[in-house]
Amino acid sequence: MNRFVNCFLIIIITLSFCLPVWAAMDSEVPSSDPGLSSKRRDMDNKLIMLSSLLELQTSLKKRMEDIRTEMEKTSSVTEKSDFAETLKKLDHQLAQAKRNFQEIATGVDFSLFSDKKSEQFA
Repeated sequence: MNRFVNCFLIIIITLSFCLPVWAAMDSEVPSSDPGLSSKRRDMDNKLIMLSSLLELQTSLKKRMEDIRTEMEKTSSVTEKSDFAETLKKLDHQLAQAKRNFQEIATGVDFSLFSDKKSEQFA
């Protein structure tokens, strides 16, 4: 009987320590700092956006490769020029997606560093 009581107490004590830990793992622990949850939400949104931009880059690269393959197969000059124009547009979109990715990842607006023409004041 005494052995049964000891085992029962050990199980109860173990569960009393484990249940709060399991509950904390399943739900977000409320923070006393309300800004912390908004920062987390901002980071989650950034990660979602970065993931979408990576998918877009992959898709654009695949489309460009497919167009290059079709361009090599065709003998029509008109189709080749159409493919070249499409490739140019896709390349511009890819460059923009890369720039957006870098700006979101770093939080830096790279247009601030681009060379701008000096303006003449009259």
